[in-house]
Amino acid sequence: MSQTRVCRIAHQVTDMDHTVAAFEKVLGFRYEFVDVGDFPLRVAIGEHGFEPLQLTGDFNFDPIEPPFLEVALAVADAEAVKTKLEAAGYKVQAPNYLPATDTWEYLFGPEFHGIPVMIANEGDQEASLSPGFKTLEDAAPAKLGCCTLVVDNVDKVAADMNTFFDMDFVDTDTGGFAAKAKAGRHRVRLVENGNPALTGEFRACLASLDVMVDDVESARKSLEDAGCRVLHERTLSSGNKAYYFGAQFEGLPLGIYSASDDAEILGGA
Repeated sequence: MSQTRVCRIAHQVTDMDHTVAAFEKVLGFRYEFVDVGDFPLRVAIGEHGFEPLQLTGDFNFDPIEPPFLEVALAVADAEAVKTKLEAAGYKVQAPNYLPATDTWEYLFGPEFHGIPVMIANEGDQEASLSPGFKTLEDAAPAKLGCCTLVVDNVDKVAADMNTFFDMDFVDTDTGGFAAKAKAGRHRVRLVENGNPALTGEFRACLASLDVMVDDVESARKSLEDAGCRVLHERTLSSGNKAYYFGAQFEGLPLGIYSASDDAEILGGA
């Protein structure tokens, strides 16, 4: 079984303090700030898997189109994956040295099916943060449950993600969100031909950041109290609802679902 998994997503913000405060208030997220030395960025991260970045100087992420900057994958051997990607013609956009583990993580731009992908060795990111920092898998909700990406051809992208990243996908119910979908335990879901009523909420390849929560109705109310309205809902086999709010909250397309329904959201994989 593949051990590749999503370890975080990164997104660009214009006001770090506002974004952090909003996520703390509405979803209960907690963050720590990361020392990036002289690099012109403010960076925060939490066990929930969200990593906001704010530019503080002359820098940009071209050709990546903000706000979604990357889905970061923890892989068994980042150097081997990098070599395989480079052999196929993909180029590293940004290498990042991790002194805590004396290793590198690598950002590949959207040339890979429109998806900006960061690769790092399993455990390296957590080792670079505060002592006891938990992996996304071990962290308690609320946290990122699934990163839903819209692509031109689900079957082709799923096959390539298996080839390069050792990620298995299974067909899954789209719940009316798209024409076709595949997902897996790694927490990536691929969708094709998104519902036309919702595609205006997508941000480049990002269709939704689906947050798993302990109480989905309480989280729905919290988002509604923050001025967001439900744009789409899906009834799961448990009877619980999964809700989609589009990009109304901090400019990110966002969904929520109950942690008890995690297996179904990931395709039962």
